[in-house]
Amino acid sequence: MSQKYFSIKVHGPEGKEIEEGFLDKRTGQPTGTRNKLKGVVGNITIPNFSRVWGKREKDKKDQPTGVITFLPWGDADGHVIEIRHLKAAQSLDKQFQDNVLKVKPQDEELEIRLKLGINDFDTVIDAGIINMLKHHTMNINNKSRNPSLMQVDVFEEYNGSQRVESKQSAQKKRREAEDYINDAVGDTERLAILAHMFDLDAKLQDDILEEKLFDIVEESIDQFLYVIEKAKEKAGIELTEAKEEGILFGQDGGEITIRIEGKALPLVQDLIQEGDDVVTFLLNKLTTPKVYDAVQLIYQRLELNRKFKQ
Repeated sequence: MSQKYFSIKVHGPEGKEIEEGFLDKRTGQPTGTRNKLKGVVGNITIPNFSRVWGKREKDKKDQPTGVITFLPWGDADGHVIEIRHLKAAQSLDKQFQDNVLKVKPQDEELEIRLKLGINDFDTVIDAGIINMLKHHTMNINNKSRNPSLMQVDVFEEYNGSQRVESKQSAQKKRREAEDYINDAVGDTERLAILAHMFDLDAKLQDDILEEKLFDIVEESIDQFLYVIEKAKEKAGIELTEAKEEGILFGQDGGEITIRIEGKALPLVQDLIQEGDDVVTFLLNKLTTPKVYDAVQLIYQRLELNRKFKQ
């Protein structure tokens, strides 16, 4: 049986706590059995526009069809596409609407109006707006949006098992992000490493740095994890090159060593296990001072090698 409704939950401040019950006309207060409730009331508007990642499909004559295959942000088969929902167009592709269909938005279509809390849409009648909401940049569940943007997570899909999975995924991401900070609490050197990654002043007091890092997580968990992953990605490229050039090497069951100025300097001892990849091992410890400092030395050595080769 197909699902009749598509639902989203729009985030917003909870209303004041109220009591529900029978009203005593003499006192004006609820009487008898009472239930305490927190209401979410009000409306918001969001732009009827988003930039997402996808692929424009074409017909056999290589002409645009208006159909978009939405892809995870950065997928090699995709590119940035601007989308909006118009009643006069089945396609969300703004370029297709402008150049092929020649349709423009009406004044009331410039924004999408939603109420705080649960919004239900009929999957037949509201198919167009549902498609837009699924791929809007303010939808937490949208994998086609740019994770590097400091964007506001306004709403999430609210559909049974998908919602449970989304909530679990969000909780897992939050724990992962907060673990980076919690592992650095009380360790000035580790806090300085995170400060460098997030362009914060490493000379700030530890408690202020901790607060600023947690603020970044609160603003966008995806952005926080994206910055960490980009740092690891860069380090992975450099460490792999260092390994290939003999600057970095490891001994099974023992130490990891870097070679600087012809000298072999131990980096990590008695941690790497037999069969572990030295690069992967170090990337998992990138925010620890000894590994981070060694990676900076490796960067410098590789840069000198490149200049020498020129």
